[in-house]
Amino acid sequence: MKKDSMAAKDVSDTLELALEASGLESVNLKIATGALQTATVKSAALLQMDDRTGRIEEGFEADLILVPGNPLTNIEALQDVLLVMSDGRLALKRIPFGVTD
Repeated sequence: MKKDSMAAKDVSDTLELALEASGLESVNLKIATGALQTATVKSAALLQMDDRTGRIEEGFEADLILVPGNPLTNIEALQDVLLVMSDGRLALKRIPFGVTD
């Protein structure tokens, strides 16, 4: 497994554990939004890197993941990473299960 895909898996696992620990049966939008912000913009600020990473904005490092579905409504979508871009370059691409061309 590549470093970028391992990092995405670590973030997914961490977010899911945090949400499970909250004792909620279903993830509401406010909690999911907070969890994703903690993994992105808030972490970048904590590491004093928010001038170049942590959000999608022109001139920022293009570190992105593509997942099927909406992680705000289903946090488990983060476990099925389809594409990873690291610094604007494709780092991982896979065909999702059940998709044929």
